[in-house]
Amino acid sequence: MTGSDENRGNWLWNLVWIAVALVVCVALGYYAWARIFVTRSLERADGIELTQTLKRWVEVGCPEGASLIEFVRGRRPDLVVSNRLFAIGQTNLVTQFALTNPYGRVGTLFVATNEVLIWLDSSGETKLVPRNSVPR
Repeated sequence: MTGSDENRGNWLWNLVWIAVALVVCVALGYYAWARIFVTRSLERADGIELTQTLKRWVEVGCPEGASLIEFVRGRRPDLVVSNRLFAIGQTNLVTQFALTNPYGRVGTLFVATNEVLIWLDSSGETKLVPRNSVPR
């Protein structure tokens, strides 16, 4: 009967190891999903914040010069005034503001005067950011 008890014991240990491996895999998957979800949410928040800054700038009369400097003061430290021109496809877009250090990204996120978001990555490639999306 010892052989039968040993087989049962081995089978139980194998079951325990399989259960532990399954729990670890589920936990790691959840962690990865949560991290991606949080990162994308923060990236999207950057786009929303930039668009809302542009809207507020328009609401206060599109200040320029010293008034524009005052408007930007006290906002995010990586928010800068921008007047870059991007030619994307058949469209020329003039930017007003940019985030030089968007959350967790290497690149710059611009907002054009028509509220279009433009992503400029570290290699110099530009692309439009869809309204319900985030820079990739």
